Amino acid sequence: GQTNTLTLPETVYGGEVDAVTGEGQETQKLVILNGTESWNSWGINAHNPAITGFYTYDINDYDAKNAKGICSHLETPNQDVWGGRNAGIGFATVGSSRYFMFSMLTSSLPDISAGHEVDSLKAYLAAQNDAGTPVQIAYKLAEPVPFTAAGAQPIPALSGTNTLLTDADSVSVSGRADLIRIVRKMQEK
Repeated sequence: GQTNTLTLPETVYGGEVDAVTGEGQETQKLVILNGTESWNSWGINAHNPAITGFYTYDINDYDAKNAKGICSHLETPNQDVWGGRNAGIGFATVGSSRYFMFSMLTSSLPDISAGHEVDSLKAYLAAQNDAGTPVQIAYKLAEPVPFTAAGAQPIPALSGTNTLLTDADSVSVSGRADLIRIVRKMQEK
């Protein structure tokens, strides 16, 4: 048997890699929101008396045709989150402009006085990060990001089609000698 170990240059949250060449493409992205992002707000309770909506142009590399994602702290509702209409996350595409929306319960913000919306969100995100429970979002990238894994090498295969798949952080490949082929080769001599 043979074991091949591929080492990725960083954690890849979704994609594929060729075990022979080491060439791969990341198709999903994970972002940790820690309060350092450039946020804007529609204002405290602007469109819903209990929800405050925020948006950032910092997150704009998502697939506009399939703009969906998940968040560790908020639902991804089927309802519109624009302007803070409903709690949740959303991805907006207006012409060539893209921005990420984060709408949350106003009562979760540390300071709900007018004019402090963005600072309050940044403080909330920083506090979550410092507590070891960072707000994380994941989404499909508009364009795959290429990478190269170290340790790629040929994988001898048995006759026919051999497919290796993994959804884990590693894959172990082992095989056996094709005894039928070996016997036939010996008989031909």
